Amino acid sequence: SNYPFTTGAPAGKLDAFQSQALAALEKHPETPVHAVETVGNRLSVRYAVADVMKEGCIGCHNNHPMSPKKDWKAGDVRGMVEVVVPVDEMDGAMKRSSITLAGLIIASFGGLGLLLYVLTLRVITNPLKQAVAVMAQVADGDLTAQTPKRGQDEIGSLFESVNTMVGKLRNTLGEVRRSADSIHHASSEIAVGSLD
Repeated sequence: SNYPFTTGAPAGKLDAFQSQALAALEKHPETPVHAVETVGNRLSVRYAVADVMKEGCIGCHNNHPMSPKKDWKAGDVRGMVEVVVPVDEMDGAMKRSSITLAGLIIASFGGLGLLLYVLTLRVITNPLKQAVAVMAQVADGDLTAQTPKRGQDEIGSLFESVNTMVGKLRNTLGEVRRSADSIHHASSEIAVGSLD
């Protein structure tokens, strides 16, 4: 601050960044100030924001005996708050974040792949296996085999078609059997008639 309380201890001298940042914040308190420079032998980002006088603090600051300024108004810049972050710490944090993000992306794609596999299995593969099993039963002569009832989707249409085909085949074979029985019955009557 350019107006530190006079507590008897000597006020610390502002360095170049702090002086420039405070001057800039006094002109434009809403715009933070930052710089990249070496602090304590480490490349660092210095970031400063304005410490603005609040309505509730004016009375104390204007009336306190150690206050160097007695005409504060709400919105005046009474100082600044500075944060210094070494670049190597930021780099490490960014690397850790990148690794975490990459892990999340890989896990998300893995989960999506598993979901697609399960959906494909439930929606396509298993129903097709059911249809194939019914067709195998029909091929073995079991004309009572039926696919289960399903919705109006493509698999449902396939199941309905299989059931219709099996039903028509059953009807056709029933007609052939009835015709064969009629022929057998007629031939028996002819044979009996010829013996008379």
